[in-house]
This record gives sequence, structure tokens and C-alpha cells, in this order.
Amino acid sequence: VVPPHRDAFKRTASSIYYLSARTFWNTISDLATSNNNNDALNWIWGIFALCYAIIKFIPNPRDVDLTNGNTWVFVIPMAAGLTVDALFQLPLLQCNDGLCWNEDVITQVDLLWVLL
Repeated sequence: VVPPHRDAFKRTASSIYYLSARTFWNTISDLATSNNNNDALNWIWGIFALCYAIIKFIPNPRDVDLTNGNTWVFVIPMAAGLTVDALFQLPLLQCNDGLCWNEDVITQVDLLWVLL
């Protein structure tokens, strides 16, 4: 395996893990928070999702070749999209002006389509 392909595989695997975790959280979050209205679990999930995105998706400048077109076509857009999604998992940003990120913008069906 050539090293650039190894990095692409790691990014792809990390994105699948993130999307699977997000799908799982969407499925159980209503059950986990409905009994005692525990907002702490939402914060734990949001912080975990954001930390995971920063660690796994934000490219390290010393490891990324900015002269390579694949960086601009694949790496940076994927990092931006998944990190923005993770940012909106924080309860503070999740719902604004009657629009909720997980229910109205990126729904469970959208996540499942991406995973396909």
C-alpha cells in the first residue's frame, strides 16, 4: 500500500466510524434523554463528536501536500463537512430559530444514504 492511499483509507474509515456513531446516537438519544431530561449526555456526545472530528479529520499541515489536487478535492471538503456536522452536535448549536440540525438539516435518512 502506497502511503497516500493509506492516509485516504484511514480518513475513510474514520468517517464511516463517525457516521455510524452519529446514526447510533440519533437512534438512542431520545431514549437516553427522555427519562430524566439529562442534557449532560447531549453535551458529552457533542464534545466527543467535535474532538473526534478535530483529531481525525482536520489535516495536519506537515502531513498534507497542498500542491496535490486530491487534497483540495477530497481531504479539505471532507474535513470541513464532517467537522461542521460535529460542531452542530453541541447542544448550544443544535437547534436555532426552530430549525434543528439532526432533525431538519442532516436527517437520519441522509446519514444512511451517505453510509451506503
